[in-house]
Amino acid sequence: MKKPVTRVEIQWRKQPRQIEFLRACGLSFPFEGGGPRAPVARILLYGGSAGGGKTSALLVAGLIAAVTWPGCNIGYFRRGYPQLEGPGGAIQESHQLYTGLAKWHGQKRRWTFPGGAILQFCHCKNEEDIYGYQSLQFDILLIDESTQFTEFQLRYLLTRNRATVDGIVPFCAMGTNPGGVSHGYHKKQFVDAGPWGLPVDVEVESGQIERHIFIPARLSDNKILEERDPGYRSTLERQPEEIRRALLEGDWNVFAGQYFKTFRREKDGKPYHVIPPEEIPREWRRFASIDWGFKAPCAVLWHAIDPAMGRVKTYR
Repeated sequence: MKKPVTRVEIQWRKQPRQIEFLRACGLSFPFEGGGPRAPVARILLYGGSAGGGKTSALLVAGLIAAVTWPGCNIGYFRRGYPQLEGPGGAIQESHQLYTGLAKWHGQKRRWTFPGGAILQFCHCKNEEDIYGYQSLQFDILLIDESTQFTEFQLRYLLTRNRATVDGIVPFCAMGTNPGGVSHGYHKKQFVDAGPWGLPVDVEVESGQIERHIFIPARLSDNKILEERDPGYRSTLERQPEEIRRALLEGDWNVFAGQYFKTFRREKDGKPYHVIPPEEIPREWRRFASIDWGFKAPCAVLWHAIDPAMGRVKTYR
């Protein structure tokens, strides 16, 4: 088995948030020096507003891994094949990054690298399509627009994520915007699981712990796109509130039919409606609110009244 490569030169206009994502994958060394490291989490979510540079970050992660670990297998997934092939899609963008470094096999939708590594473009439109990958194995899973996949599809694909070469630590990296069929799963398992940008242990099944990390992406992180198309931000600003907050602000707390439309986790990069946990003084008045829920499970919230600030703090 060939030794891992520790020097890779990539022609790519990197941006700070993308480097943060690659660092979490253990693959930032072509830009920061050193060598490859183990990923900080089993599953990494790089998500938020549209135009945040998520697709190119996923493709560069695949490129670095393919050159670093000869013979490894990488799967790049979208829910539907047209989303891979269309204008601005991952296949088109991969040609800009990979040409000259790997060989393209159009009929198989696959890049092969000199050391034998493979990056395969995959899709599974219907839930049962995932069984077409039952006999395959990928050292690294890259899932683009992951909220378009069902939770069942995502969890099943993880069973295909295992090491095929020495020295590599398998992981799954996902990129997406808020919204989609599995928005709630992403929000619970990543966005609300703990501090952003730090690994968090999450109970995915009873007694089963998995390490996750959420790295937010903003349109403002993608200076290249903003320079190339200054009007794109204005296009997003003119959308209805739910779409604008999801695609421009990368707000995971917005959804159609939401009652408290003013709710914000943070504003201008600072805590707004969500604050760090704090000890509630025993003398504060407390009360509970209940929504019995006719179409969904009931919800119970516990609150405390801060007498000095005149505010209600929900703590449980």
